[in-house]
Amino acid sequence: MRFDGIVINNTVAKLIKGQDYREEIINAINLDFLDFALDFFKKIFEAKINQTSIGFIILIRLKSIE
Repeated sequence: MRFDGIVINNTVAKLIKGQDYREEIINAINLDFLDFALDFFKKIFEAKINQTSIGFIILIRLKSIE
């Protein structure tokens, strides 16, 4: 099962039990940000290795967020 599915199951279980579910949501947000940051720096590293303009990489990444 993917992490998203685990977060959903844990969140629903905590809601049913009347427990605080915010920790699950914060963990999901943190994981999404970590994935974004790792992917972003991987692209920068690859651009540096291939001597590609980093400005181009950043522009593409920012457009994909919109």
